[in-house]
Amino acid sequence: MKKIFIYTLSILLFVGGTAFAQGNSKGKGKGKDKSEQHEKEPKGQEKAKGKAKKEQLMPENKGMETLNKKPDKVKKNNGNAYGKNKGGLTGREFGQLRSQEARAKVKKELSLLEEAIATSERQLAEREEKLAEARDKVEIMKEEESVPEEQIITKELILKEIERRLKDLADKIGTKKTLLEEMNQTTVE
Repeated sequence: MKKIFIYTLSILLFVGGTAFAQGNSKGKGKGKDKSEQHEKEPKGQEKAKGKAKKEQLMPENKGMETLNKKPDKVKKNNGNAYGKNKGGLTGREFGQLRSQEARAKVKKELSLLEEAIATSERQLAEREEKLAEARDKVEIMKEEESVPEEQIITKELILKEIERRLKDLADKIGTKKTLLEEMNQTTVE
């Protein structure tokens, strides 16, 4: 007697738990209807109805198309996939072509860096010449005393600021040169 009671209680809990869990779906009451249907119909008839419904919903041709159809979602950030479309080249040829392109890119960057250094050096030289000329003018003004002392002091402060900026520019050019040397060494190796 106890065994029968335990079996019926466990079955009720199992069936009641699934029916209760299905009752929280969007359509209220659907879970209860299904559980009632399960109790009334034998298992063989349920399977036959389920197959018939599936066949009605999906004809034979559409079923195969849906199985063969790939999901619409495409993964993003899969990398560059450089070797995926080689354009008819073998793996070795494609690799050699890619390495040649990389070398050409590095050479182009080196040439651009060299040009930037050269233009910066020219600008620095021109500005240093102008600074020297401005200093000479301020010295002449000091000797002649034709300009008030306050203007001379302000011009000297301006010249010091310009000199500091030119020193910073020279430091930047030096760092670019060291970078260029390092890049030349790595390309040679």
